[in-house]
Amino acid sequence: MSQSTTPAEKPKKRRFYHNLKDAYTMVKRTFGWLGWAMLAIVVVVFGGSILWGITSGHWISYPFLGLMLTTLLCLILLTVLLNPALYQQIDGHPGAVGAVLSRQSRGWIVSDTPAVVTQEKDVVWRAIGRPGVVLISEGPSNRVQKLLDNERRRIKRLAPTVPIHLVQYGHEEGQVPLPKVAKQMRSFKNVLNKREVPMVDRRLATLKPPTAQIPKGIDPNRVRPSKKAMYGRG
Repeated sequence: MSQSTTPAEKPKKRRFYHNLKDAYTMVKRTFGWLGWAMLAIVVVVFGGSILWGITSGHWISYPFLGLMLTTLLCLILLTVLLNPALYQQIDGHPGAVGAVLSRQSRGWIVSDTPAVVTQEKDVVWRAIGRPGVVLISEGPSNRVQKLLDNERRRIKRLAPTVPIHLVQYGHEEGQVPLPKVAKQMRSFKNVLNKREVPMVDRRLATLKPPTAQIPKGIDPNRVRPSKKAMYGRG
């Protein structure tokens, strides 16, 4: 007896307006006034262009230009607010640094999983770029400093001449807040050339994570916040 099978549904193709809708939803969760700000842009810019077009006799060209300018200003506003909204929503959650690192793909090699995860849910991420190796921690300063120092020693044994920079993410004194993590990475002076960066990555790929029990409630393979949740789809 043959069984009828139904073909699996193909995932719907995402259009640019789907991404705009997701970005708007995410930004509005943090900045509730976003809709009113966009409405004000429409009223002032587009409405003004219509009035100007009527009074000047250019009742087609001026409103068209006003529509284009209105769209551009709304997109600029959404783009400017996107990163601050993202940082505010993931700040303090496990994997927040991983989400920031995933947006620094150009010139950086970043693993999908942390280099170190402890029982207390302290985390150390490793990024490799032209400034060398950057280790970024998540957790209280009194605990993560030892983790950073230990990881630096492990890397030095394999790559003794490569610069290693330590960054603590957090809100304690001496730590770097989430919105400034990427800026801190860019502030380091370039030392390696583009060919040396993947060579260092291959060398450090032989490093095994420190033997430690993975804490309950944290999956090192899923430690980054879901992109669906970031953009209002989760």
